[in-house]
Formats: sequence, structure tokens, C-alpha cells
Amino acid sequence: MNTPQPLCFVVDDDPVITSMVEKLLTDAGWRVDICNSSAKALDEILGTKPDCVLLDIMMPEMDGYEVCQRLKANPATREIPVIFLTAYADDDTIKRAAETSPYGYLLKPFDDRTLAATITVALERHAADTRLRLLGGAVEHATLGIVLMDTRGTARRT
Repeated sequence: MNTPQPLCFVVDDDPVITSMVEKLLTDAGWRVDICNSSAKALDEILGTKPDCVLLDIMMPEMDGYEVCQRLKANPATREIPVIFLTAYADDDTIKRAAETSPYGYLLKPFDDRTLAATITVALERHAADTRLRLLGGAVEHATLGIVLMDTRGTARRT
């Protein structure tokens, strides 16, 4: 059974960029939703629960930093990986972006391979983070002891 490609939600007020990203991703077999308004995007992301969000930083109503912070503050959307798409790489922009812990940062213009690779790596990292969180929760809530074994079945002492 084939699993559907991830759904990428693109938030950018530039129709040229959104058209290009949509074409690159759909040509690669990805599913894409587009929103040209950062304010509307929050509700739409909540409704569609995409696998990742590609988010422009410089938006007229609400910048990408605030959108990302709001997504992370909402329990229903906090786990969705965000990848910033921006034409800015100055120190302040990068510092502010890093404070929101995005899963990626792409400088415009970018090519289809760079875009696909960034999304793929972000989704893999997100899956690994999810597994680690689940494992950490299991260890934290274990009522009995936990034994770590090496590949030969020998218990390790730490």
C-alpha cells in the first residue's frame, strides 16, 4: 500500500514564490497547500494539520517569527516542523529565526533539489525527535527498572 506524500503548507505573500514552490513540490509528487496571509495561515494550518510548514519570514500582517511562535504555543500545532523561506541572511534575521527552533532555513532563490532535500531532512529529523520524545516519556514514567543491553545481551552499567 502506498503512503501519501507529506503535505507541505506554504505561507508566503509573494505569488511568484508560492507558484514556484507549488510547482517544484507537486512535480516531485508532494502535496501542497498555499496561503498568502500569515494571519489566515494559523487557522488553516490548524485545520489541515500539514506534515511541515514552509514559512516566509517577512510578511505584511505578522512576520514568520510570530507565526512560528504561535504554532509552537498551540498544543495542536507545536509538533509541526517549520522551515523558513527567506531572502534575508543577515545576523539579526538568522538569530531571530534560530530562537524559534526551525527545522530548516532556505535562502531564496533555491532550486528544486535543495527544497526537496531540506524538507526531507526536516521530516526525518522530526520523526527522530518524535521517537526520542516517546522513548524519553516511557523512561520517565517507567515504574520498574530499565536495563540497557548491548548487542550481545550484556547489561551495561552506567
